[in-house]
Amino acid sequence: MALVIALAVFLVLDGLLLYRYQQSLRSTEGGASNAPVEEGTSPLGAGSTTVSETTLPQRERPTTVEETSPVEETSPEEKEEREGGVRVVVEVSGVGGVGLTVLEDGRLAYDQVAGSGFSEEFRGEETVTVTTADAGAVQVGVNGEDLGPLGAPGQQATRTFTAEE
Repeated sequence: MALVIALAVFLVLDGLLLYRYQQSLRSTEGGASNAPVEEGTSPLGAGSTTVSETTLPQRERPTTVEETSPVEETSPEEKEEREGGVRVVVEVSGVGGVGLTVLEDGRLAYDQVAGSGFSEEFRGEETVTVTTADAGAVQVGVNGEDLGPLGAPGQQATRTFTAEE
């Protein structure tokens, strides 16, 4: 019985470590970390583990140069009318991290834990849907208009913003 419990604890801890590792990989997309890998120990004391330091190759990003012609100065409202669609700015403040999922026209655009200070703009031709575990920590602006927090602190919320709003 003790062996079954120990195995269950080990599998739960292993799953947790794998989940955190995947989350850290997602949060560092676009660049590799040169930090050394730390050696860990098993809670069962199953012996030593050898860990070697590795460096992931940097992803090359293509450089593009666009030729532009002089364009008349236009206000943000005029640009938005020309471009159509919906533009949602999502900002996170006052918490260590909050689960955040954003869909642009039904396609997954962001699905991570966003820390305090996170700010990103999402665009959809028809809709942008924002889902969060802490609505009070997530501020939104739609097409240049500040709508404030998605809801009450600690409340889970899902809001869909359309091009007509």
